[in-house]
Amino acid sequence: MDEANRKGIIVGWAVALSLIAFLPIFLFQYPGLQDYPNHLARAYILQNLDHPIFKHYFSVDYSPVPNLGWDLFALSAGRFMPLEYAGKIFVVLSCVVTFSGCFALNKAIVGRWTLAPLLIFPFVFNTGFNKGFLSFNFGIGVALWAAAWWASLDENRWRARLLGATLFSTGLYLIHFYAWACYGIFVLGWSFRKENLGTWNFNSIKRLLGRLTRDGLQALPSALLALLWLNHTRSEKTSSVETFRSFQPPYSRISDLDRLIDLGTPFINDVLLVLACIAFFLAIYLSRFRYKPGATIAILLCILLFFVLPSKIEETNFVTWRIMLAGLFFLVASLDSSKEPGITPFPSFAIMIALITASISVLHVQQWTIARDSQTTLFRLLEAVPEGSSVFFVRDGTTDKELGTRAAGLYHIGAFAVLQRHAIVQSLFTFAGQQPLRYKHLELQNAPERSNTFLPNLPPAFRAAGLNFRDHVGKFDYVIVHDDRFLGAKDDTSGETIGKLNSVSAIGPFRLYKTTDTNAASKLSNKP
Repeated sequence: MDEANRKGIIVGWAVALSLIAFLPIFLFQYPGLQDYPNHLARAYILQNLDHPIFKHYFSVDYSPVPNLGWDLFALSAGRFMPLEYAGKIFVVLSCVVTFSGCFALNKAIVGRWTLAPLLIFPFVFNTGFNKGFLSFNFGIGVALWAAAWWASLDENRWRARLLGATLFSTGLYLIHFYAWACYGIFVLGWSFRKENLGTWNFNSIKRLLGRLTRDGLQALPSALLALLWLNHTRSEKTSSVETFRSFQPPYSRISDLDRLIDLGTPFINDVLLVLACIAFFLAIYLSRFRYKPGATIAILLCILLFFVLPSKIEETNFVTWRIMLAGLFFLVASLDSSKEPGITPFPSFAIMIALITASISVLHVQQWTIARDSQTTLFRLLEAVPEGSSVFFVRDGTTDKELGTRAAGLYHIGAFAVLQRHAIVQSLFTFAGQQPLRYKHLELQNAPERSNTFLPNLPPAFRAAGLNFRDHVGKFDYVIVHDDRFLGAKDDTSGETIGKLNSVSAIGPFRLYKTTDTNAASKLSNKP
């Protein structure tokens, strides 16, 4: 088989798997990803910051926040297309960049194109995808391309290599910090590949330190940006105590592996993960893939960090699986196929990967349909809300675990009020140091658990912070409660607060209330 036919088979499989994977994204107006509505709403406000309502309530933090991938794309692409299209294109682009980045890194490590990167297709639908971590998802793909650049150029061309790597490194920092960190782990591990660790001496250590110093120059612009960012946010409260408490003993981390493929339900995650592992070993056994050294140290570092890092750092959750995900991609990219001249047009492992990917797409359609139906109902309810109103969105009668299992896209569904009615919603992502959008009003910016939408959790959080939950709710024009069948059963404060409001409308599982304390409401709703 000539090289053209070989590449044709690889491209054909990659395109076929991509079409299977992306089909649900194009079937729905809004992909049913957990944080997706919140990201769309924030981008909509940034695009329309000159609107009188948004201009009154919001400002932009111009510090170099290391989480700008989606925001920068939305502001750029939003000039040429509706935001809903920009969002779906960004989700698809993130997957494409990850797929192609793994192929590029595989080519850089083993020296030719192989079918091995097909193994990563199911793993692209991990917790980051399910929860809608848009910037990280795009960033990890760019990190693979950056690693491919670093591995493909010979060290004799170190100036061109370092220049390109510096651009990648700076861009990755701005896209997402953890994607930048994953790339840094690869560069660090790659620097060790020429050294025999068993025969170290003074000269080899000197050589290694010189290489690490030279290679580390690419991180200088990012380090300067990080210092500016930290200096800008140094006065903000941190969650160091919570970070410490989020540490888990190493043996308990094994359960986090099911986040590598995430459909919300642990049992389904485990089944798909086992099937993907079977396909992996099937590829090794039948296709005679061989491991190509080069990224070994980087892979070992990812495994080590997976066990020792806390699960939460500051206000960023799910830290450890991101590092393990990068290690998995580095591992797949290090697989070299047999030296036989041809490859089988329909390898059994690729067929199994296609079946797993198709199963994931079917499950996405099922879950996203539930989210779409609720979105339609909410949009009808919002017709009774005047433009520019402030809305406090909460839910009762369900938990975040139940939503993740049933339809993760319902978690931040209240953010659609921003797009539909130019409303101000308390649960928007405006975290200091994480997003560029900021509330001007301190009572919104500093409210505890401001992205939490579960009513039983909020009054205790307000009491712990020394704040009055009832007064805070009274500052909004309207309250929307989703699924209120257990309202007040878990916390008297919740029942008393909602019970004193004026019922306006009820459609399906949604209830719309108007606050009765107009004086309190005017404190927040003093519109320009």
